[in-house]
Amino acid sequence: MNSNEAQVSISIVSHNQGVLVEKLLKDIDALNGFLQIKEVIVTCNIKESNVFKTRNVPLRLIVNTSPKGFGANHNTAFKQSSAEYFCVINPDVRLRNNPFPLMIDVAKAQDTGVVVPLVYSSKGQIEDSIRHFPKLSTILKKTFGSHSYKWNIPDTSSCFPIDWGAGIFMLFRREVYEFLGGFDENYFLYYEDADICTRLWKLEKIVMACSSVIITHDAQRASHRQFKYFLWHLASFIRYQTRYIFRYPDINTIFKKK
Repeated sequence: MNSNEAQVSISIVSHNQGVLVEKLLKDIDALNGFLQIKEVIVTCNIKESNVFKTRNVPLRLIVNTSPKGFGANHNTAFKQSSAEYFCVINPDVRLRNNPFPLMIDVAKAQDTGVVVPLVYSSKGQIEDSIRHFPKLSTILKKTFGSHSYKWNIPDTSSCFPIDWGAGIFMLFRREVYEFLGGFDENYFLYYEDADICTRLWKLEKIVMACSSVIITHDAQRASHRQFKYFLWHLASFIRYQTRYIFRYPDINTIFKKK
């Protein structure tokens, strides 16, 4: 199947972010002349007053009776989706160009697990969305001002393997997401993306980043402003470390085998 003929189900979760979702839906509407987006599923994690509309793309709305975590919301959306590709997008993302054709070309390879784009802030700076596994050593270095957790983006390749891509924008083949059982719902808002990428590598599925595919994002950094988010962040980090400490995949060895 040509990437221009492929169908994508998009999942967006709104945490009372209706204004941002409306802007993103307009961007998605504008893309549909180039790619057949089968549906957009918007989940309202809490009730909100915005009435979401699209012109060119079928829209499905899920309204939660009580808030759920990142993984639970996207897993629920996945169960209601039907396209051969499933894409998770944060509400605070803007799409200036069509990210899907190249990403689908990469995602359709049998040894690819997930594909992520390069993420820029609205100020034109590259964000830290492409990362090394969150080992204790890299987190300690980050705490003391080091940037060693960030990935060095190669100049010679438009797509390259990475440890972990942030859940800002992730594209999966349906069969891969289904086989994994989606995101681990035992996390809550943090490290679901790190966990799913780690599980993919352990299955020898490659996590790919495409530096020639660019999206714009303004990070919310809620954990820097509210104590409850910090606690959720800490709990998820402890869960991740308990599961993987000293058992991180060796991606170079796995990639060389391909």
